[in-house]
Amino acid sequence: MAFLRQWLLGVVSCAFLVSLLDQLTPEGSVRKLARFSGGLVLILCMLRPLGTAEPWELALDLDGPPPTAWHWRSNTAT
Repeated sequence: MAFLRQWLLGVVSCAFLVSLLDQLTPEGSVRKLARFSGGLVLILCMLRPLGTAEPWELALDLDGPPPTAWHWRSNTAT
């Protein structure tokens, strides 16, 4: 839960700074470039956990399908 809180705080802080810088830039091509750059920075902030994760943390368990609710109910009925 602490990881999610830290990630969310980073994304919100990044969005706040990007929004503040967007308001401070002058109109015209400079603002367009600032918005584009700010959007890239915000995307990088959102994807940061993927860059810091170890490969085995991202591995999928493909041994079989997850148990369905019907399977779970039939096992608890005994």
